[in-house]
Amino acid sequence: MLFALLIAVMAPHQTQTWNVGGIQRTAIIQSPTLLAKAAGPAPIIGSEEYTKAKEAGDAEGLPATPQGPPLVFVFHGHGGTGLNMSRKDFAEHWPEAYFVFPQGLNTKSYYDPEGKRTGWQNKVSNEDDRDLKFFDAMLETMLAKGVDPNRVYVTGHSNGGYFSYLLWAERHDKLAAIASSAGGGADGLNLQPLPAMHLAGREDPVVRITVQQRTMEFARLVNRCEAETTALDSIGNQYASTLNTPFVEYIHGGGHEFLSDAPNRIIAFLKLHTRPVEGYPKVEPIQMEGEADRFSQFDTNRDGKIDTDELQRPFLFRVLDTNKDGVITRAEANSALGNL
Repeated sequence: MLFALLIAVMAPHQTQTWNVGGIQRTAIIQSPTLLAKAAGPAPIIGSEEYTKAKEAGDAEGLPATPQGPPLVFVFHGHGGTGLNMSRKDFAEHWPEAYFVFPQGLNTKSYYDPEGKRTGWQNKVSNEDDRDLKFFDAMLETMLAKGVDPNRVYVTGHSNGGYFSYLLWAERHDKLAAIASSAGGGADGLNLQPLPAMHLAGREDPVVRITVQQRTMEFARLVNRCEAETTALDSIGNQYASTLNTPFVEYIHGGGHEFLSDAPNRIIAFLKLHTRPVEGYPKVEPIQMEGEADRFSQFDTNRDGKIDTDELQRPFLFRVLDTNKDGVITRAEANSALGNL
């Protein structure tokens, strides 16, 4: 407990602002602790320390590739804040790392059709890709701080967990691994092999376990995983991969909450993976059978309509059922929320 308190005190936070496409974006940056800095990573190529080591002929002090602290982006869920995520105990489990807790903008979703709460884009080209561009701006800033480009990770909860999958698809070459908590619906994305972890609750009322299981199945197929699992202590069950891009799942008995031990499990998994200098392998894209879009996930009886039994959210149902005939068609849903 004392160590955890010391970590919290010693890990400085700062709020940084970016102008992305004329929109002001913010994130909380948590720097490595003073204790970790004292130990120090290998010198970064081009730095003063690197130059001195090179001039002194200290081959052991020179990294073969650029090195620096690892970097973890943590994305909040719909309606959440970067500040609340920064209060989780991530730093306790990886004091050598930088953590970035971005703040989302008001975003439409199935549960917030008017877009009154914060979140992240859920498809490529949505909102003019404002969140993908925000990620690029943040990453550029952090690379300038000397983070290790081969140890860049993303994680998030719920909508932030899905955005982690979107970053997997769209920024694959920048990442070492991702971890998603209560995210789903990613089986329509163009994923390439990447170490990944997924945490899911069997009783999740927001992102149903069937939706998350489909996403996990898709990720395992992409990563060319084996059928059997091996237990990893304090992390989850790992599916080994022939491409060295394993998939780890942790299914708990709870609902949609972000578990108190999630930071520990997530960081323990991320620590296991460093992106190869040559990058992860590329494979032929995989498409799962059946529709992967959000409408189809609610249309469980596949009749082309969503009724009140399938979407048990009265307020949301009233908003989407624009002609008030007691069912939601795909056209009504698309009209209210765009292409789903």
